[in-house]
Amino acid sequence: LGDVYKRQEFIPYKDVYFPNAFQQKLWFRVDIQNESTTPQELLFNIRSYAFIKEMKIYQRTDSDFEHIFTHDVRVKRKFSAPLKLSKESSYYFEVQFVWVSLFKIQLISPEVNQENLLTNNSWQGVYYGFSFLVIFLNIFFFFSNRNLFFLYYCFFQLGIIMSIAYLDNYIFNFFGDTQFTRSFGAIYNLMISFGGILFVDHALKLRKHFPLFIKIGYVLLFISALLFSKHFIIGGANMFGTATMINLLILLFGYLIAIYYSKRMPYARFIVAGFTVLFVAHILYSLPVLYGYKAVSYTHLRAHETSLH
Repeated sequence: LGDVYKRQEFIPYKDVYFPNAFQQKLWFRVDIQNESTTPQELLFNIRSYAFIKEMKIYQRTDSDFEHIFTHDVRVKRKFSAPLKLSKESSYYFEVQFVWVSLFKIQLISPEVNQENLLTNNSWQGVYYGFSFLVIFLNIFFFFSNRNLFFLYYCFFQLGIIMSIAYLDNYIFNFFGDTQFTRSFGAIYNLMISFGGILFVDHALKLRKHFPLFIKIGYVLLFISALLFSKHFIIGGANMFGTATMINLLILLFGYLIAIYYSKRMPYARFIVAGFTVLFVAHILYSLPVLYGYKAVSYTHLRAHETSLH
C-alpha cells in the first residue's frame, strides 16, 4: 500500500456506482493482494441513500469461508466495514437492501477515507450554512415588516433541511437507532407539507382567490398524519408509503396552482421555480428505486485482480 496507494485510492473500487435496487440482495467479490510484509488496514464503504436490511462479509480461507462481519441496523444509511489484509485474500460481500438509491461502494485506506469525509463534510457545511443563512434572513425580514410570508417560508425550508440531514445520516449519528430516528421521515414530510400549504396560501392569497386549496390541503394533511401514526403504532410499510405520496400530492396541488397564477403574481413564479427544483430532485431520487432492477435477485461482481504496492 504505502504512499502510492494513498494517492491512487485503489482505482478499481473508487466510488464505483451500481444499479439501484428494490428489495434485492447483491453480492460482491473482491480479490486483492498485499505485496508489503506488513498487514494493511482497509475499509469497505457503502455510501448510499438506503435502508440496509443486512450485510455480511466472508473471507476466503484455504478450504472454506470465514464469516468476519455482520451489519443489521436497518436505518443506518452509510457505514464502513474494517478489513485487515495480510498477504492475499478474497472477500465476499452479501448486502441485502429494503431499497437503495445512488448506490456506490469504496474499498480504500482509512487515511484516504478520512480525507474524503473531510471534503464531503466541507461541501455539506457550505450547503447547510447557506440554507440557515437564508432562514435567518427571512426571520429578519419577518421581524422587520411582520409579513407572515417570510415566517411560513422558514417553516417550509426547515422541513427541507431536515430531510437532507436525514439522508446525510446526521440524524442517525446524533440519535442512534431510536424511535425518534425512525419517525423522523414522517416529521419532516409533515413539516414540508404543512409549511407548503401555509407558504403557498399566504403568498398567493388563496383564502381570497381559491379557498378550496386550504380545505383540500388540510384534509390531505390530516389523512397523511393519521396514516403515519397508524404506521408507527401497528406497523405496515404501505401506510408509510401512502402517507408520503399524499404529502407529495399536497405539494403538487400547490405547484399547479402556482403555475396557474404565475402570469399575474410575482410570488407565484418564485414558487414555480422552487417547487420545480424540489420535484425534479425527488423524481431523480425516487424513480430508480421504485422502477429499478427488481427482476435480478443475484448479482456477482468481481474487481480487477490488483496488486497494491
